[in-house]
Amino acid sequence: MINIRKFVIDCVFSDGNKHPVNLYVGEPAIDSPALYFQSKWLSEKKGGMIPKEVIESFDKIKKISVENKIPFLELVDFVIEEINSSKSLKKDAERSFEISKSDKKL
Repeated sequence: MINIRKFVIDCVFSDGNKHPVNLYVGEPAIDSPALYFQSKWLSEKKGGMIPKEVIESFDKIKKISVENKIPFLELVDFVIEEINSSKSLKKDAERSFEISKSDKKL
């Protein structure tokens, strides 16, 4: 069984517009960037580009994975979990702020 992860990323297309694209990431080859094949496919077949910061982020994860002998997808899962947790904390803090503002009006 092949392990892959699906991500939806807003990518820029030749018409200048951004559209969400499903990207599928597996264990990258040692000698290629983490999103190389997805980026190549999107560019050649659909005229789109994965944002540079997304490509760089996955390449950093790959580098850390290799240096620390951690499976790439395990590290990707950890990073995504941390991002989601941070978003949740931010949303909770914003809700708390709104509630505290409405309490002061009472």
